Amino acid sequence: MYKHLIGSALPPRLFLLLTLFFCTFKTVALIDSEHLSNACDEVIISAHPDYAPFHWEQDGEIIGASIDITGQILNEMGIAWRSDYVGPWKRVLQQAYAGHIDLIPALKKTNEREQFLHYTNAHFYSNPVAVYQKASAETQPIQSLDALDGLIGSVNAGDNHGEHIDAFLSVQDVVEVKGLRENFELLARGRTDYFVIGKQTANAFLQTNKMLSQFEIVFETNNAVVHHGFSKRSACTAIIDEFDKRLQLKVDNGEVEFAIEHYKNKWLERQLLEE
Repeated sequence: MYKHLIGSALPPRLFLLLTLFFCTFKTVALIDSEHLSNACDEVIISAHPDYAPFHWEQDGEIIGASIDITGQILNEMGIAWRSDYVGPWKRVLQQAYAGHIDLIPALKKTNEREQFLHYTNAHFYSNPVAVYQKASAETQPIQSLDALDGLIGSVNAGDNHGEHIDAFLSVQDVVEVKGLRENFELLARGRTDYFVIGKQTANAFLQTNKMLSQFEIVFETNNAVVHHGFSKRSACTAIIDEFDKRLQLKVDNGEVEFAIEHYKNKWLERQLLEE
């Protein structure tokens, strides 16, 4: 009966409109099905392998305060996740650019990174950028970066420190060196005059290695914070707004601060065991 009505009783023009409607509906359904198949079913996380207490590489995976908090949020949202060690920091950024990594937690914003990362509005933690020099009777605080002009500096390979500091360092005699220990050793031996690094990370390293007295901070910024960055090529960008709200709650209620202190102690315990 239905076939008879469609094929015989309906005017040709109405029959054509109905045919177009059903074809369009089928196409939309297929597109929606394809979209769902590409939905975020797992978040792949990676980060700087030597950036304690925020994160570091241990036994082939990335752990730390940022990973802990991020995992808690994704668990609350019912989204599977894993934390992968993919190699040095520059490779992490390259993998995020290509969309092979969905999320990099706790990193600084730069114009270059914003081309391929969608940052959370909530910042994870404050991590002032500090300039370290070898401790001596002559070591004194400086009032501006200009006091470093003409000296030899170093940065941890792949690190950025904000547009103002990066612009200054770009016209200075600065070497990129992989590893906190390696950078501080160069400074201790007088091969470099200063080392630029995030204060939280550097102090955690110096404290665990009983080296705090050997170096002094001569300059630091007070407004440097780290955010989470989702790859713009990730299938998981739709979760950013909800993730952002939950991250802000954990910052406000002190969970992030607690995690930072917990992983500072965990990093120290690890170093003591390795001695």
